[in-house]
Amino acid sequence: MSFYPGDEMPSVDMLVGDETTASPLERLRTAIRLHPAPAYGILETALWALILLTIVDHLHDPNGTIGTIVWMMTIGFHELGHFICNPFGALIMFLGGTIWQVLIWVLVGAWEYFGRHRITSPLLLWALAGHSLLNAAVYIGDAQARSLPLLFGMSSSHHDWWNIFSMTGLLDYDWLFALVTRILGVGIIVGCALVGTYLAWMRPRARLGRSGRLPG
Repeated sequence: MSFYPGDEMPSVDMLVGDETTASPLERLRTAIRLHPAPAYGILETALWALILLTIVDHLHDPNGTIGTIVWMMTIGFHELGHFICNPFGALIMFLGGTIWQVLIWVLVGAWEYFGRHRITSPLLLWALAGHSLLNAAVYIGDAQARSLPLLFGMSSSHHDWWNIFSMTGLLDYDWLFALVTRILGVGIIVGCALVGTYLAWMRPRARLGRSGRLPG
């Protein structure tokens, strides 16, 4: 049985047959045993293990290596989001920064998956969206204190989430929104890692980001 990159995702049944009575765990074990290029499965599994470790670094120190990298990758879209949402009123304008710093990666990931039929790259992009939420959680939780420095030397009165919560009467609950955002971000990253590891074996491919096809 040969193995080469293609544009279609192979069916799980091409690996494990049509045994519909087998449990998901049994099917996964069979897929691992019959994987045509296990080195790629191992490599991608290691990648997702590394992605999981980034959560620890980001939560331990939001200003550490991962937090800083994510900030650098998302701050431009954050500011662009304010501009895009400006015509829709002050509240949406302030929300637009956080919305677009997350949404841009969701949309690009969706294009990768539905438009280019990739597997790994959209999951990586969605994991980045999860990390962007972790960054946003720090900003959200700072609404009352307004201790974070703002870009361009702007005063604390320009703090997005202080304005958002002040407008909606929710300023006392900034910690709760930050907690929920943090949990959501971690959940997205963990979900992407688990799905990515599962698909590394159940949807084998020739290189990261590509789908593969197992010809009969």
